[in-house]
Amino acid sequence: MEPKRIVQRKLDGDVWETIEMNDLTEGDVFVMFEPDGTPVPDNHGRTVFTAAGDPELFRNDEDGDVYMIEIVGDNVAKDRSCV
Repeated sequence: MEPKRIVQRKLDGDVWETIEMNDLTEGDVFVMFEPDGTPVPDNHGRTVFTAAGDPELFRNDEDGDVYMIEIVGDNVAKDRSCV
């Protein structure tokens, strides 16, 4: 099984909690990290995201579930990120 990306959701202030990707909901602010701790950027280089909707199951295989989620940014079209 491939190592999973780490997903953290922002709580109050500067508090972040580590969660599963499928626990995100629309409006959540979140970050993702590779297993080695490297931040995961989107196509525009941003590393802090806002969920535009709930995650969708993209693929289920021997490596486990892979989810996609639409994200929004400042005047930028929605992108898709996978974990």
